[in-house]
Amino acid sequence: MFKNGEYKFFENENYAYYYPTQKTKLVNVWFKNGDMMTVEDALKQGKITMDLLDKYEIEYIKKSK
Repeated sequence: MFKNGEYKFFENENYAYYYPTQKTKLVNVWFKNGDMMTVEDALKQGKITMDLLDKYEIEYIKKSK
C-alpha cells in the first residue's frame, strides 16, 4: 500500500510501519541456512522482529494507529 510515496510493510496493534519510498519495499533478509525473504514476509511470519531493522539501521517510519 502506497501513500505519499510511503509503503506500509507491517503493522501491529499499536503502530503501522512504512518505508519512506516505494524503492525500499523490497528489503530482503538472508538467513544463515541460505533462505531469503522480504522483511515484510519475515515480519508477518514471525521470523524477525522490528529490532532487527533498528540493529541494521534500516530506515522506516513508525506511526501510531
